[in-house]
Amino acid sequence: MAAEESIKVAVRLRPFLETIKEESDGRSKRIIRMDELSSTVGITNPDNPSDIHKFTFDNLFWSFDGYSEQADGYFAQENRTVSEEIYCDQKQVYDEIGKEIVQNLWNGYNSTVFTFGESKSGKSWTLLGLGANKGFLPQTLTDLFKCVREKEKGFQQNGFSAEVRFTMAEIYNDRVKDLLPSSASSSTKYKNVAKIREHSKKGFYVEGLRPVLIVNHEDIQHRLEEGLINRATFLTSINATSANSMTVIAITLVQKSRNHRGDEVTRMATLEFMDLPACDVLSSERESDESMDFICLSNPNIKANGIDKLSLCVDKLLEESIGKHSGAVPFHYHGISKLLKNALTGNSRTYMIVTLSPSETSFKNSLFALQFAEKVRMLNTSSAINEEVTSKLIRELKGESDRLKKLITLGEFEQCNYFTTQAGELLLLSPLEREAFKRRVTEDMKAQIKENEKEIRNLQQPYEERLKAFKIEKNDLGKKQENDRKNKCHIFNLNGDSQISGKIIHIIPLGTIDFGQVNKGKENHFLVLCGPGIRDVHGTFTYNSKDGKISIKPAGPNCKILVNEMLIQFDTILTNNDRISFGGNQIWVYQNPKETWLEKYAFSYKLHYEYVSEELALKSECYRNLCQTGPPSDELQKELICLIPAIEDATAISEDLGQNFTMKPLILQPIDMLLRESNTEDSDKSSYYESFKSIKSSEILIKVQNSVDGTFYYWTTNKFYEQLEMLKESYMQFVEDNEIPLKEVQAFKERSDMDMPIGYSIICLKPLAYLVNINTTAPILDYITFQQIGSINVSLSICDDETGENMNDVEVFIESPDELIDDNLTAILCIQSPDKICLHYKEVYCKYKFLEEEEMISTKLDIRPPNFIGISNKYEKKFSIHMITENTLNLILTQYLILRFYGKQKAHKLLNLMGTVSNTAFDPGRSANPFEQERINAQLKLKEKVEQRHQRRLNAMKALVDQSETLGEESIPVTVVKSLFQAKSQKQVDQSLEEHKESLTVVPEEEPVEEKQLAPELKALKRFSEVCSIV
Repeated sequence: MAAEESIKVAVRLRPFLETIKEESDGRSKRIIRMDELSSTVGITNPDNPSDIHKFTFDNLFWSFDGYSEQADGYFAQENRTVSEEIYCDQKQVYDEIGKEIVQNLWNGYNSTVFTFGESKSGKSWTLLGLGANKGFLPQTLTDLFKCVREKEKGFQQNGFSAEVRFTMAEIYNDRVKDLLPSSASSSTKYKNVAKIREHSKKGFYVEGLRPVLIVNHEDIQHRLEEGLINRATFLTSINATSANSMTVIAITLVQKSRNHRGDEVTRMATLEFMDLPACDVLSSERESDESMDFICLSNPNIKANGIDKLSLCVDKLLEESIGKHSGAVPFHYHGISKLLKNALTGNSRTYMIVTLSPSETSFKNSLFALQFAEKVRMLNTSSAINEEVTSKLIRELKGESDRLKKLITLGEFEQCNYFTTQAGELLLLSPLEREAFKRRVTEDMKAQIKENEKEIRNLQQPYEERLKAFKIEKNDLGKKQENDRKNKCHIFNLNGDSQISGKIIHIIPLGTIDFGQVNKGKENHFLVLCGPGIRDVHGTFTYNSKDGKISIKPAGPNCKILVNEMLIQFDTILTNNDRISFGGNQIWVYQNPKETWLEKYAFSYKLHYEYVSEELALKSECYRNLCQTGPPSDELQKELICLIPAIEDATAISEDLGQNFTMKPLILQPIDMLLRESNTEDSDKSSYYESFKSIKSSEILIKVQNSVDGTFYYWTTNKFYEQLEMLKESYMQFVEDNEIPLKEVQAFKERSDMDMPIGYSIICLKPLAYLVNINTTAPILDYITFQQIGSINVSLSICDDETGENMNDVEVFIESPDELIDDNLTAILCIQSPDKICLHYKEVYCKYKFLEEEEMISTKLDIRPPNFIGISNKYEKKFSIHMITENTLNLILTQYLILRFYGKQKAHKLLNLMGTVSNTAFDPGRSANPFEQERINAQLKLKEKVEQRHQRRLNAMKALVDQSETLGEESIPVTVVKSLFQAKSQKQVDQSLEEHKESLTVVPEEEPVEEKQLAPELKALKRFSEVCSIV
């Protein structure tokens, strides 16, 4: 009878690593605490030390410190430790969990052990180990065979026999590869030699895996080494690491004995070890950033390598456990979730080992791993002893096969287990999808019949006969490689995963030997290099027997080879420990054991993958272009070191698939960040800038450009890594089938009608606080480089509050913005057609937010050809602010109107005309901040306006003085001076002067008619009299 029990969870903390800079140089702090008494793990938020998350688990393993390395390389507990915890070595981890698992296996219970954690957290170290530090799996197998020998001796009279079957597979991009193929089927291709099927009783399983019989401890080491070498060959051929792949190792123990009736009883149990992909959490800080709202973002919280689907399944299972109906659990979404279904819900005793990095830089990943483990611990499985009388078991298998054959013949799929378990989802399928589902079910049932027939043969055939027929290959591949490595010139692979690095060794023989792709029909290539960017004949090794020197030469200009991070074009002599890079980004190391100084540098730091990959990235042309305006920050440099090799891989795959796409990284500095960093005098007065304090200072985008039609789009790094995995899957299918999988390659492209970011225009609103109209030809700044790529006419005109009439003809300029408080302000925004950018876009849109508007306003702009003659439509919108407060006035004084342009591209050939292809990022240290420039321009306009008013006042006062002198006025009334000083236009000045003149001129009395007639004579006499008096 099945017994329900919860999944057990253990947590292990690794030490700081020398290969990670932040940890080796002491810059990183430990954020993980463990309390073994309460079995509690605490993780501290590095940004908020008071924010501590605590979790409780079944086992805690402190492996952070308190250890020393012994002579054989084993890390053991020190006699004295300065830490408050006691170091747990590999043996102690196994003793606390492994012995119980081996006992479960003997008792007939299925068991599953899976490791979970981020990249480089110690998953593979815990499960497989390295060198003398044997991991959980090797110790389990050693203990298992020790028990087998003891039981075989103790139960010989009972007809007891035991056999151990061993399988090993790799899942990458939901494709399964058998890591222990037979010699006849052994291949370095990417063929999907195994498929995941669903069994009516066993659940999901891998069809087609070759089970290997293990008879002793030596076989264990041999098969593990064989599987790891095949795994390294497979992952190296696509420049991959274990971060995106899962290793599944299954050990099946079959015990046969006789009961008290004399019937043969078979007890069969399987122990599965699963090294899951890295649970790397992706950054989603940019998802809500307005400056990124044009870009096609696809940023899930978890890296899309199967862990995201597994997390979804666990959430659904928890909802079911509390009675919440949430539909079918989507285990079928991914191969990883399929193979873990039985471990999470079925007939299994399951153990989860969570590995953690102590570094503060791993806070998000570690917190997610602990939260996920806490959820898994709440799940229950139903384990039962898998034991049955052999004859009955055979009858059941035959009966199940007959039933499936009948269902296939009659087409009664509704009676199949798949329809009953997924009936809810099937109702939503279209007729075509339902037919496809029936075909898949038919294939699964046929595969199940084959599995049943194979199991019947295994049960009926004695173990000794099958062991003899199996012909175990005593191929000491590992020992042979080690001997060749010590005595012959060779190259070996480097990889970021220690389980893969150094596993592939190629011996260089005397003479001249070509190397290149294995699957291109070139039988004479001794050195098989599969992978993107590697040609049919990629290069030549020449081993000169006279001087003992070895040289390497590329076969052509398209055959990329780098030696010590330098691109070579001619024959180049190799020296010991030279680093060689082929194709996209495959890294190898050349060693010559005959050189006397080999031992001195055998373990040089230059042989670490981290060092070599960093040197390759920092010396690449791509990185040099990015550094034209100065080196990036440490954070960005760390990200670029990982990103640049991946971009080279993606570019090489694109070329091999015949796609015309190039990729290059660009550093984006958000425009809102530039606003915060601008040296605005009044910025400290406004809380507006507080909202930008959490904005990331800069971010890397990948520009993907079609080299034929010039169209391009941007990817975030998260999006890029997702698409890279799709590209690698397409590449594997292309190599195997020799045809391009159009569906997957299309997924690499984006929609041609998607809106792409163009750039920005920035308008300082400060003049509005002085009631000064804004009428400017604003430059359009490129989205990435902030270089000018066009221009646009923008105006903000003050309007009359009541009539709405434009007040362009009346100067309403005020000298103190405080005069606006408690007053109203109405302005009309006018945006004309943009200039130049119409060359590359068929539609252009503009988004902006004005002052305290809550939502972005979007409008389509009218675009015209460069030499268009005529009237283009303009965009206008009126904004009114009632009862201006101090806060509103402060916003007007400090805010900017940011116009964000985006549009739909049109094919063109000369993208350089627009200037948007520059790799150079905006550098605030060398380039003027666009906000600062706009603020200075606004200040100059205000200063010019003030000077114009002062000059007008000065001219008015001068005119007033001249007029008074002419009229003989000795003093000027204050009211006249005040009227001139407050005049807002030259018209008002002229009017005030005329009124003053009229007030000083005396109107003469009306003369009699007779006097008028004598006027000329009287005037003449009057002048003569005056002259006489003067004389």
